[in-house]
Amino acid sequence: MRAEKRNKAVLVGLILTFTIPLILAGLLFWLGSPFDGKTTNYGDLLQPTTPISQLAPTDINQQPLVGKAILGKWVLLTVSPGVCGKPCEKSLYSVRQICKATGKAQTRLRQVVLTFKGKNPDSHLKNLLASEYPKTVQWVVEANKFKAIAADAANQTTDTQQGAIYFIDPLGNIMMRYSPDANPTGIFKDLSKLLRVSQIG
Repeated sequence: MRAEKRNKAVLVGLILTFTIPLILAGLLFWLGSPFDGKTTNYGDLLQPTTPISQLAPTDINQQPLVGKAILGKWVLLTVSPGVCGKPCEKSLYSVRQICKATGKAQTRLRQVVLTFKGKNPDSHLKNLLASEYPKTVQWVVEANKFKAIAADAANQTTDTQQGAIYFIDPLGNIMMRYSPDANPTGIFKDLSKLLRVSQIG
């Protein structure tokens, strides 16, 4: 019996010897090495993150958005600084398809299009939201505040181009950015990782 137990222990030890390095390699590949500071995310992480509440977003009727209206879910935000043209339309479509691709996790997501105060009402965007994107809500903020807050402290750049996409975490922090020509597959992979590891939202 002792010999049998010893043989089993040796077998388990050999299995662990070969499988643990593979598991660690997989984790390093997906999450990035803690020693080199690199990550495998497709989008640009914003550092530091900033609460969207500092922008004092409103709805299209200029009613303040607070509490559940901006918190509790992962937000995929599409920027539309003026009239929603081709880049904006492309991003709205991509975001909708990305959310659908998450399956049951759709309930953890919120689709938003961000417009700026002082601009003429965009009738084309209004029609798009009503006819093709009924799950997408519109937020309105001041352009200068958005440029300042959404900037990455590391390089002091921000993206207010039509069709730029941002992630906002369930606590309301603007935390990741994608250019208008970003690959939807890369965005979906980032979102899937966040949903998988997140204990909130």
